[in-house]
Amino acid sequence: MSEYKDLSFDITDDLLEKVIEYHSKKSPGVIIGTYLLKYLMDNLGPVKGKLHVVSETGGCFPDVVSAILSRTIGNKYLRIMEYGLVAYTAYGRDEPEKALRVYLDNTKIDKDKYPYLYGFCHGSRPHDKFDRPTINELTIKDFLKVKYDIFEKEWLKNVKLDYKLPKKKIVICDQCNITFSTLKELESTCPICKDKDLYFTK
Repeated sequence: MSEYKDLSFDITDDLLEKVIEYHSKKSPGVIIGTYLLKYLMDNLGPVKGKLHVVSETGGCFPDVVSAILSRTIGNKYLRIMEYGLVAYTAYGRDEPEKALRVYLDNTKIDKDKYPYLYGFCHGSRPHDKFDRPTINELTIKDFLKVKYDIFEKEWLKNVKLDYKLPKKKIVICDQCNITFSTLKELESTCPICKDKDLYFTK
């Protein structure tokens, strides 16, 4: 029988360095994502079963989840929905009806008091006046003045995500003799030998 686990955490300098190192660079998204994830876990409370997390945007925000909670696309405990929203949802696998969604509410950001954070959320930062490292630091400085004040939360009735992937079969390519996995019953030629929609050219 599954037990309840408290996965809340404290934000320390060491934790921030860990997340920055995982992402390979310091960015506003990494800092905002770390605080948003803490806000999520503090309000969600102990979870029953494996913790699943959904990030509603890519980039920095899924990396925060992976660095702090070890939820990744590979182990299937992290799902990325490309909605372009700064938001996370989390729930225990045994209690999908107890899911919490948190998000950054840009309507709470005062444009005059926090111009760089406002610009970050509206795609209007003055890149013509500052280089990227400088404008990132100014954005982070703005955010650290407000932190949780710009976040909102809502409980969801249920999360409908299927984490069971269809079973693939292993096939030996009829041209190069290298094995590959496929969902197609009658497929016998690997994508490389088919030379269709490849990410490279030879």
